[in-house]
Amino acid sequence: MNPADRIREYLERLQNLYDNIRLWSQKQGIEATEEETSLVEKNLGTYTAPALKITHSSSFIAYMKPIGTNIIGASGRVDIIGELDKDSKILVNQHPKEFSKKLHGFVEGQIEFWRIGDKLDLLKGVVDVVLIGQAKQIKNYRDWVVHKSRTPTVNVTPQQAYTVLSKIVFQISVL
Repeated sequence: MNPADRIREYLERLQNLYDNIRLWSQKQGIEATEEETSLVEKNLGTYTAPALKITHSSSFIAYMKPIGTNIIGASGRVDIIGELDKDSKILVNQHPKEFSKKLHGFVEGQIEFWRIGDKLDLLKGVVDVVLIGQAKQIKNYRDWVVHKSRTPTVNVTPQQAYTVLSKIVFQISVL
């Protein structure tokens, strides 16, 4: 395959991958924005390829960095760089669902470091927004009790907290 065709194929695979990630992330309330990056490869020269920055509520989740086409047994490679970890993915002719499962696993491994509010925001569109707001009030009240930080806007009884959180769990479980 000539160099121009190799680059074109790699860029098409990247775009397909990013389109799938954007489709998945939009449903989750996660932003995925493209940035241009320059790649230099032996026998191919310099060319521009898209990278993908994945964020939620301005919090960094991951960066999809294209590496290039000079990969043995594949048509290219993209690295997923997270706050605490890095992983490489080879672009081959595999069903996009396989990559979605891998990306899901990566996000799942990072989510414990997200703020509670960001996690609750992911549930918008799935769980009643009033319940999400109430859960955030519960978190604020909990922070006040534990740390004597900002004065909470409402006092929350254990029964109220249990009721709200049970409703959220129920709405998630019927998906």
